Amino acid sequence: MKLAITLCALVALAECLLQVPLMKMKTARETLEEQGLWEEYRLKYPYNPTIKFDQSFMVAGEQMTNDAD
Repeated sequence: MKLAITLCALVALAECLLQVPLMKMKTARETLEEQGLWEEYRLKYPYNPTIKFDQSFMVAGEQMTNDAD
């Protein structure tokens, strides 16, 4: 039992010693703008926030999002 606890403690300690560096990358939008493809992409795939809601749950045709603001 002591061996299992010691082994778990060593594994936890080993994971604390490993650090993964994070790098800031360009967004997909920035990359497309640099290549001149952003407008084409925006027209081909328009922003539609209501697509994530199932239309069968709509009550009396009311919107689930507040787009009026």
